[in-house]
Amino acid sequence: MLVVYAVLAPTYVSSWKRTRGELLEADHREGQLLDRLDGLLHGFKELALDRNQSDAVYAAICNTAEQAYRLNVSCHIFQVKGMILRRMINYSVLFAVVFVVPWLVPESPDTILKVATTMLFIVGPLTVIIDLLPLMARIDAAVTSLYQLERRIDHAPVRSDGLPSASPLRGFEEIAFNGVEFQYLDRDGQPLFWVGPCDLVLRRGERVFIVGDNGSGKSTLLKLLTGLYRPQRGEILVDGTPITDAERPAYWGLFSAVFTDFHLFAHLYGAPDADPALVNAKLEELGLAEDTRYTPDGFTDLALSTGQRKRLAFLAAELRDRPVCVFDELAADQDPGFQRRLYEEILPELSRQGRTLVLVSHDERYFHTGDRVLRISDGLVSEQV
Repeated sequence: MLVVYAVLAPTYVSSWKRTRGELLEADHREGQLLDRLDGLLHGFKELALDRNQSDAVYAAICNTAEQAYRLNVSCHIFQVKGMILRRMINYSVLFAVVFVVPWLVPESPDTILKVATTMLFIVGPLTVIIDLLPLMARIDAAVTSLYQLERRIDHAPVRSDGLPSASPLRGFEEIAFNGVEFQYLDRDGQPLFWVGPCDLVLRRGERVFIVGDNGSGKSTLLKLLTGLYRPQRGEILVDGTPITDAERPAYWGLFSAVFTDFHLFAHLYGAPDADPALVNAKLEELGLAEDTRYTPDGFTDLALSTGQRKRLAFLAAELRDRPVCVFDELAADQDPGFQRRLYEEILPELSRQGRTLVLVSHDERYFHTGDRVLRISDGLVSEQV
């Protein structure tokens, strides 16, 4: 019996290592799944504006969930098979002692009975110990994951924190607001704050600044422009055609945006053909090459300062190659040198590519780089001369 268990000992150890490894991998996949679900929740605005990006995020979530599921099922099946095999070995050894050994070495029935009884007393505790190995593997994997979580928390940075569209719009001559209004209501249905009525025209290729005090309605205006909010009165027209709920998903295809509460995805979802060399060259231009790089697995590091994260969000918006780029306080939290480059070099280059730029900004010294300045006050929009 001792020889049998000694021979099988490496098998038990190997089984324990495999169980532990599969459990750690399953835990890693489940962590990825939660991260991607978190990204889905926090990045819903960006996903609503980009069908390709949202499809890629959905595919990544499904793939990660499937991998985690298969690993968990495989691990549990392996453990059950191991338990059945151990039971078979125990009973096979007992069978050999009671029936095979006496046939080879004749002994009295009393001796066989004593040996069989001793075997039963020994096999019981051994079975319990061996059956504990998978449980110990699960405990070890769980404790290892807790230690990994503890290390991540210790080094964690401080962070700031749809409908299908088969054929998104790719071009336009002008986007017009015709008496557009939007209201925020309290629980009793009474208006708390409203934007509008707004009448404005945004032409292709323009660089338009939007200015206004905090709480004046700038962010609401941007969400109306990008179609994330539905006008409660009035209508939005593209080249004279009103945008209804049926056309809204296609309308989203005009925009890429960096809102003040933007979310950074670790991958350039929706741009599967993004060349890492090109992306890294862009990172170099934005002064981020020493802080993060782009690989087929995504950005190597998102633990960046607020200004750096905005630059990375700007890069992601640029690479989506949409006709209209909306940037809400993009230059905030940037150093003066980069602010100058942004307004005098980077944004003009986007304009030369035919992009329409809508910029919420308080940097009056750079308003001369734009075509127009729109001022919003108490929800009303006027053109600043």
